[in-house]
Amino acid sequence: MENETFDEDQPEECFSANLFVDKSYVKRNFSFDKDDKTFSFDVMLLESAATDYDLTGQVIWPAAVVLCRYLIQNQDWLRDKSILEVGSGVGICGFLAALISERGCLLTDSIDVVMDLLIQNVALNQVPGSKCAGMKLDWTDSDSIQNVLVAYPNKFDVIIGSDVVFWQVNIIPLLNTVKALIAPKGKFILCYQSRATQSDAYLLQKSEEIGFTHTSVSLSNFITNTDELELKKHVMLLVFQLNDSVQT
Repeated sequence: MENETFDEDQPEECFSANLFVDKSYVKRNFSFDKDDKTFSFDVMLLESAATDYDLTGQVIWPAAVVLCRYLIQNQDWLRDKSILEVGSGVGICGFLAALISERGCLLTDSIDVVMDLLIQNVALNQVPGSKCAGMKLDWTDSDSIQNVLVAYPNKFDVIIGSDVVFWQVNIIPLLNTVKALIAPKGKFILCYQSRATQSDAYLLQKSEEIGFTHTSVSLSNFITNTDELELKKHVMLLVFQLNDSVQT
């Protein structure tokens, strides 16, 4: 019998991402209330985090819940807006947006196994009052961005994202994607867990270089529970808008 050999310089031929994928999904209900209105939806997700191969999109992170609270607080403003969610993962922010907006929400991600889960959740949320759709969007692939533009030529009034700047290398592709897909006067609402002041500074520096201005939103504007505010004290919420001179 011949001995099997492998090339140490080609590990991708010996290992598969599927070895690390956990698909033990469970169904959970999410419900958000404000002013006697209740927005409720179901999603499939993992109960615990899986970070191998960047599969963080299979779970819910604190910033996503904070972003949902912000969307609820601003539901009147969002009602007539077209909305895109980048890095949707499980999709709770996008499904909430789809219930709030009369024009619906497009939910997107780029990792194949996460997209499989997201499409399951889109199908799960094809219910009256919700206008949601799912589509693959790779921030590093111009063809992928163009596919979204072909399907949605009027672009999006609002783009939302939660914890999509975990890896610094993704920041410039993300901002360029938002720049390509945002409608004139549109806003990009970004919520994320601050993990390093250096990364925070890099995000703001690159956003300015690409042509965005930003405002920081205090969580106390829409979260009143002091214990929850303490738990979320490292969560940042920023609203970006393109300068008129660089709007594409």
